[in-house]
Amino acid sequence: MKKRVILPLSFGIILSGISSVHAGDFTLFAAGVDPNDPTSYYNADQMQTPTCWAAAGSNVVAHWQDHHVDSVPAGTPTGTDVYSSFLSLYSAPAGGNSDKFYQWWLGYYSTESFDGTLKDDWQSLNVGGYYKDVYTYEEAMDMAWSHYTGNSDYSARYASRAIYYALLNGYSFAIGIPGIRHAFTVYGASFDPVTELVTSLYLCDSGYVVFSKDKMHRARINLTGNKLYLAGFYTEENDFAGYNTHRQLDNLYFLGNTETDTMNFVWNGEAIPEPSAFGLIAGLGALALVGMRRRRRPQ
Repeated sequence: MKKRVILPLSFGIILSGISSVHAGDFTLFAAGVDPNDPTSYYNADQMQTPTCWAAAGSNVVAHWQDHHVDSVPAGTPTGTDVYSSFLSLYSAPAGGNSDKFYQWWLGYYSTESFDGTLKDDWQSLNVGGYYKDVYTYEEAMDMAWSHYTGNSDYSARYASRAIYYALLNGYSFAIGIPGIRHAFTVYGASFDPVTELVTSLYLCDSGYVVFSKDKMHRARINLTGNKLYLAGFYTEENDFAGYNTHRQLDNLYFLGNTETDTMNFVWNGEAIPEPSAFGLIAGLGALALVGMRRRRRPQ
């Protein structure tokens, strides 16, 4: 088995991602993300070409490389170059899913499987497949995957748990919206600790016609039946651009938070803890540290 290079997040990073939103809810953000600081997250400008899934996917890849990869292989594009390197393959707009972009980046998905027109010399560009010598095929597929929100009686809870688990471990992800064939990048979410459901998402739209391209927006999430739906913005000054926000959340596209671990948590995980529980854990840890230091003092 080839060696993984994902760094475990420190307990401090997990705690720093939790903040109170309004009565009852709490919020998690991906590692290093501050919704008020555009320099702390990626928001690729896709220039209104139909590559929203790749723009969202490149945001996730760039964030993953910055915060979860110990050593990026030589020659691997980083930051905003992730998206531009993908666009270099095409002579016409492409379509597809963000998990395919992840798999292509890691090295285990054929570029020919994407829709769109590839340049005749795309193979000579030597792009994609940057982690073939780092991860096995099985590891890559377990790291780059999608979760369909589904239509079961528990679909809203399952989707919320998957989102919670990803953000708790510091990962951003992409989300697909059916009907308009569009994808967003998600960097944070608020949860109701009683119902364990998502109440809002912090989204980037990568320069499409829905959200302003230059910043992150917080979108309301409502429960309708057993499904989660986008239900508008928290601030009224945003331009809706004629967009019907009442759309069901569709596939969630994850990178790094492995399908095996995430789905085990989704099906079998304990209840989502309230922020007070994290505060108690942090307090106990601090007390233990003080006790250790006292015991180590010379008499």
